[in-house]
Amino acid sequence: MTAAIKKDIRTIQAIDAVPHIMKILADSTGLRFIGVARVTENNWTLCARYDQIEFNLNPGDELEVQSTLCDEVRALDKPIIIENASNDDVFKHSPVPVMYGFESYFSFPIYNPDGSFFGTLCGLDPLPVKLKSDKVTNLIASFAELIARQIHSDDRLTQAESDLSDEQDVAKLREQYIAILGHDLRTPLSSIMMGIDGLKDTIDNGVAQKILERMGTSSKRMSRLISDAMDFTHGKVGDGIPLSVKPVDNLQSFINDTIAELSTLYPQHRIVT
Repeated sequence: MTAAIKKDIRTIQAIDAVPHIMKILADSTGLRFIGVARVTENNWTLCARYDQIEFNLNPGDELEVQSTLCDEVRALDKPIIIENASNDDVFKHSPVPVMYGFESYFSFPIYNPDGSFFGTLCGLDPLPVKLKSDKVTNLIASFAELIARQIHSDDRLTQAESDLSDEQDVAKLREQYIAILGHDLRTPLSSIMMGIDGLKDTIDNGVAQKILERMGTSSKRMSRLISDAMDFTHGKVGDGIPLSVKPVDNLQSFINDTIAELSTLYPQHRIVT
């Protein structure tokens, strides 16, 4: 059994409505075996079943597809309905009813979301049962379409979950990248700050000193921004953000440094503190 077939079996068995559909069809038609089968050119595989006659087929069991009438449903792309195989003009000479021991039978196609053939909703019974009425055929056709819609919904849900997983992976990589970038930026920034401190000791020009002072303030602010970014990333991918809370006596100096930097960037604005 291929991985694709196994996935299709899981899909059908995950649809809560399928057992109810099979039970309703059994009660409505009188057929004592109802099944949903995955049918390909080479395989017939039972996905789900309602069995009151001990037909001896379980989900995952396979049959020779050429030995089933579902193969004709796939090839001709239309349903088959038999009320009494022994007296049926088309199927009384077919070996299939004798092989599987049924007189009454139906098989309706189920389609994938893209319109391709998925399999069949089928039913059978060793006794003749009246099936060829608009009420019965419309009921079976409606349930086959309902299963097809549920398969489509499951495919969309699976795709959405995959997209979400991919997005989460991308977000995690983005956060890891920010952490690495922040770590790598600290080394050149430290060199810049050391250079500013060294220039302060060698330059006597008052204007230059003020420029160096602002550069130093901006460098410290950049260092804090990097730390904040790394804290945020650590909070997302690590064990939370560690805090070091302590009183300070120079809060005004931090505020003044920020105001001085903003005043340089936005000279047209007046900042009041």
